Amino acid sequence: MRLFFIYLLFWGGIFLPSAQAQQAGPAYEFMHVNYRGSHIYFSPAYQGKEEVKVTDFQGEKFKLFDTKQLGWEAMSRMLNNLSAAGWELVSVLPENDKDGNVGAIYLLRHPKQVP
Repeated sequence: MRLFFIYLLFWGGIFLPSAQAQQAGPAYEFMHVNYRGSHIYFSPAYQGKEEVKVTDFQGEKFKLFDTKQLGWEAMSRMLNNLSAAGWELVSVLPENDKDGNVGAIYLLRHPKQVP
């Protein structure tokens, strides 16, 4: 009799889906952030903005003559802001044109808000 229950539990465990298998993984919302030249673009819009100027992140103490350096500093600050808001960096791709690298495209995600 005991062997029968062990046999039943074994076969029942194989054919019945587990609770973990039925649960879907977390659903995410994704956002592309594109740093290109003097602007940072968002798709979809972030906090009602589709783009911000790099100079918007330039503080009084932060003065650089190299605009490319200023852009990367601004992008770092933006990523810190997004991270604090719960966004997670998933991937980064260089953006190239015929003259070389002109920026980068960042893919971010955060869990969907459940109503």
